Amino acid sequence: YWDVSSVGLERLLDRQEVDSSILSRPTISSLLITYNMFYVYVLYSKEYDKIYIGFTSNLEARLAHHNHPQNKGWTAKYKPWELLYHEVFDGKSEAMVREKQLKSARGRQFIKSLLIHKQPNWFSPPTGG
Repeated sequence: YWDVSSVGLERLLDRQEVDSSILSRPTISSLLITYNMFYVYVLYSKEYDKIYIGFTSNLEARLAHHNHPQNKGWTAKYKPWELLYHEVFDGKSEAMVREKQLKSARGRQFIKSLLIHKQPNWFSPPTGG
């Protein structure tokens, strides 16, 4: 296992490892398997006009979980969910900080602006005055 975040990818490819007395060189695919990226994601339920913000290391599996029939969490009530937005981070702590930012009032304003900009028919701001 190599920590790609602390050593440049090029340096890792140049590094050699002795494996069973046979000199071998790591491949890019073997490095990517051990390199975890983290995603902060925003889901949108068009049917219920709800947003959900979270983070994960497997975006595809997490979206499937939110939409799975056996999901018993908060998101189960508002299916189906669509991926509206995501960001990629090298570290879990960075992703957690960004998730917290997006859950703030300012972050939710940013998300609402994405909804209005990307899909104007998805979100109808309240009228009144």
